[in-house]
Amino acid sequence: MPYEFNASDLDASMLYMEKHMSTCLLQNRKYEWEAMQQMCCSIQYGGKITQEEDRALFFTYGYLFIREDIFSGNFMFNQQPMEYNYMIPDFPDHTSYINFINSMPDQDNPLVFGLNPSADLTASLNASRAMVATLIDT
Repeated sequence: MPYEFNASDLDASMLYMEKHMSTCLLQNRKYEWEAMQQMCCSIQYGGKITQEEDRALFFTYGYLFIREDIFSGNFMFNQQPMEYNYMIPDFPDHTSYINFINSMPDQDNPLVFGLNPSADLTASLNASRAMVATLIDT
């Protein structure tokens, strides 16, 4: 089921995580990963999810992507080897980050999100149908 996520959802989640991490750093406490998962996946984004199966799937993604392991040097977001491996870079300069971003593929492989490769075909077909419907309406 499609849900209407927007930039304010992302902003609220990022602000919460930034404040949480800053507070933990200042108080010399460990990050509370479970609290961050709950806040982002159950409240800020998850509050819009109405189907129980969708909520469980979304929380699974949150568990995979919001955890301490993402800061290890060998962590990759995709769990299997692909033509491009998604990771959090750690470079000493701005230019290296720009080069890294420019090397990213224009279109993500559905396997990164745990989806079947045919999900790409389905998304393309839906986009084509929407474009044709818009052209017909125009």
